[in-house]
Amino acid sequence: MRQLTDARGYPLGFFLQKPIYLVVGPGLESTAYEIVGVPTLPSGGANPDYGKAEILVSPWLVEEYETYWFLVDGSQAIRPFVLQRRSRPEWVAKDDPETSDEVFKRNVFIYGVYERKAAGYLFWQLAYGSTGTGTGA
Repeated sequence: MRQLTDARGYPLGFFLQKPIYLVVGPGLESTAYEIVGVPTLPSGGANPDYGKAEILVSPWLVEEYETYWFLVDGSQAIRPFVLQRRSRPEWVAKDDPETSDEVFKRNVFIYGVYERKAAGYLFWQLAYGSTGTGTGA
C-alpha cells in the first residue's frame, strides 16, 4: 500500500502515521498478535513489524471468512468506507391488543427496530484485504 501512486506517479503517502488497523477474525487473533504484538521473534531477533498496527478482532469474520484479514489506514481524514444513514432507527412495538392481531390471537408481543442504511467504498486505497489463501483480494 505504501507503493500506491497517483496519476502523476507521486506516492499517495499511506501508513505514515497511526492508527493502522489489522482486522482479523477470532480464529486469527493469536496469529495477528504474533505478527504485530510481540517485540521479539521466536528465533530471538527483533520483530520488524512490532507495534506497526493495532489489532481489531471482528466477530463477523468467522466460518467461511475465518482466514480473511484486512489492513486499514485510519490515520487519514477520509476513510476507505462510507456509511450512509437513509433513515434514523425507529422503535417498533406491536404490543397493543386492540391493534395487533398477534397480541389478540396468540398473546405474542413483537418488538423491533426499523432502519435503512447503505455502505460503500469511499477511498479504497486506504484498505487492503486478503482471503488468506493467496496474495490479495
